[in-house]
Amino acid sequence: MSNPPESPATRRLRVWTIDPGDGVVAVVSAPARPAVSLELTRAERDIVDGIARGESNRAIARRRGTSERTVANQIAALFAKLGVVSRAELLVHLRDRR
Repeated sequence: MSNPPESPATRRLRVWTIDPGDGVVAVVSAPARPAVSLELTRAERDIVDGIARGESNRAIARRRGTSERTVANQIAALFAKLGVVSRAELLVHLRDRR
């Protein structure tokens, strides 16, 4: 079996193995994501509130009086701003910042 090619992200990983006697356990560590101290705008907070309520882009757009595409763009910008890739990760990230 060959190893996957190294990337900047995998070069930062540290791996240790421990054998407690009943099998080998691998411990992998990675550097923590830097804290994001960016404040959210009122519109961004409103989008996040809609996501937390389980609203679709369409429902958020209707409530805000904007287009569904605008909401999708705002969500994509939020993801980029906070370094997340999903609605669930966004909510967990913001919960952990409190």
